[in-house]
Formats: sequence, structure tokens, C-alpha cells
Amino acid sequence: MCIDFRDLNKACPKDFYPLPRIDQLMDSTSGCELLIMMDASQAYHQIMLAPEDRKKRGIEAYPLKIKVIIDVKAPTCLNEAQRLTGRIAALSRFISKSAEKSLPFFKTLRNAKTFKWGTPCQLAFEELKAYLARLPLLVKPSPGKTLYLYLSVAPQAISSVLIREEDGKQLPIYYVSKVLNGAEGRYTPIEKIALALVVTTRRLRPYFLSHHPVGVKTNTPLKQTLEMAEMTIKDASQDQKWLLHVDGSSTAQGSGAGIVITTPQGEDLEFAIKFGLKPPTMKQNMKP
Repeated sequence: MCIDFRDLNKACPKDFYPLPRIDQLMDSTSGCELLIMMDASQAYHQIMLAPEDRKKRGIEAYPLKIKVIIDVKAPTCLNEAQRLTGRIAALSRFISKSAEKSLPFFKTLRNAKTFKWGTPCQLAFEELKAYLARLPLLVKPSPGKTLYLYLSVAPQAISSVLIREEDGKQLPIYYVSKVLNGAEGRYTPIEKIALALVVTTRRLRPYFLSHHPVGVKTNTPLKQTLEMAEMTIKDASQDQKWLLHVDGSSTAQGSGAGIVITTPQGEDLEFAIKFGLKPPTMKQNMKP
């Protein structure tokens, strides 16, 4: 028997939490002075943590992972660029708008045959290293306290941050971001906001299921966005021209048409239409 596992990853949906509630459990230990291994009432015991191991400041990224990116040189080949994006993905929880910051890298990876590390990539690389040198501390949610989810949309990326307010300060809990691929980049603003909300709720599922009230805020007025959603086509600039190419065909089996629409940005959108009507025969066209 031979089993082909090449498409196994495609068939299996990604689980952001391979261990049950792992992120939620780790967050709940932040600021604790005791590491409870066992409880005497349940045949467990308690062990005091060493002072240098007591994390009272907040949830911090692993320093070694940060140091690797800060000390690394600019990629010179495709494999090095792929390793860089993988390291950034491992720290994405701590990076605000990480997808937007990494966008030049992803554009470079798309051209696998002609790898080129240009000026936009180098500028984004330097800005990312400067940001990693001062990563923000993350906090854990307070039981029963309201959490706030800020959604942000850009032309090619969506981002969000889950925060907790305390003494007039907004403390980040988790950052989420995603690069828009394919048709997602052509979504309207309201559709991008909805996509950002869906992506965030899937990624931060334990926080939404832990009885925390969550308020959603965006960088775009929702009322104005909803009112303008139907006006998107009417408000398009008259200087932008769309090209339409149509080619039809007719056979004994049926008829149809091929349509190619070219956007002002030069992108070709192809459509094929099959007509339900049968093509007329020679006898039908002949007059008595």
C-alpha cells in the first residue's frame, strides 16, 4: 500500500491552538509569584519561583528570537528571505501591523524566479529591526473587565489589536494581522473590516469564549462607510478607464462568450458565460 501525504496539509485546517487554551493558560500565569505544580488538597504541592524568574512586568517575546532578527544581515537569496518571514511570523503576536510592515518581503517572495532585494525591502527591514528593539509588553486580560478590539484596514493588509484599559492607559494583549491575497485586495472598506473581524475572532477564539465583554472599534467611521458602500461605483474617478474585450462562439452543442476586463491598474479579469439558448439552425433561419 502506498499513501501520498503531499496534500495532507491542504486537507487539514490549521489549528492556531494545538494545545487546549495554551495562550490563555500562559497569560493567566503572568505576574504570579508561585508556580503551582501540585495542590495539597488534590495531592499537589507548591514550589516557590526564583526571584529572577518572576515575570511581573508583562508578557515578553523570547529575547533570542528578537536578537536573531536584529543581528541578521539583509537576505541575499530566496531561502534567506523565507527564513526571515518565518521568524517575523513567530513574533507576530508582539508586532503591531506585522503584515503591513512585512508587505515588501512578501512581494519579493512572489517573484521566486527573479529574487531582488530592493530599496523598499531594505527600508522595511531597517524599520522592523528598530521596532523589534523596543517591542511593547503585552498584558493578560482581567477577569470580568471589558476588552476592546481595534480594527484597522489598509489597501493590502488588515490588522487588529486586543487591548485592556487600566487607569486611562490602553495596554495591548494580542496583535493580529493578515496580508490580503487575490480578490481580498479588491474588497470594499466595509468588507475588509468584516474580514478583519472574522480573522481576529478565529485567531483569538479563547478570549471571546472566556466571558470577557468585547467592544469593537475601527479606524474608519462605520456609519459613513455603510452609507458610502453603495456609492463606491458612482464616486469612481472618470479618468480611470476599464477595458472590456468580448469574444463569442457558437456550436451545435451550445453557445457562449468569453469576457476579459482590464482594470485601470492593468489587472485582467477573465469570465466565461454559457448561454442557455440553443443556437439557431439553418432551417430556422430560412424563410418560406
